[in-house]
Amino acid sequence: MFTQKFTQSRASPETGQGLVEYALILMLVAIVVIVILAVLGPQISYIYLRAQGALLCSGYVDEIEADIAAGTVPSDSWLAIGNTSNCLAVTTTDPPQIHKVYGPP
Repeated sequence: MFTQKFTQSRASPETGQGLVEYALILMLVAIVVIVILAVLGPQISYIYLRAQGALLCSGYVDEIEADIAAGTVPSDSWLAIGNTSNCLAVTTTDPPQIHKVYGPP
């Protein structure tokens, strides 16, 4: 009687199958996400750098717009954060080209 209840209460061999399937699906999703980030990583980084420059260098927007209008800075320039508290007018060439430094010397 005890052995009969014990064998009936044990899980069937198919119960582990669902766990393995979920693990395989999770691995596939992880691989897809890694590939997408590897391909789109530079573009995503560029978007974050532009947003950071727009927020932290907002005090220099009038100056860069005047420089773009005067032709001293290319029209596709945008503000980026330098190594110090400076803001840089850069273009997205490879490597990025710095055209003018704004802020304290």
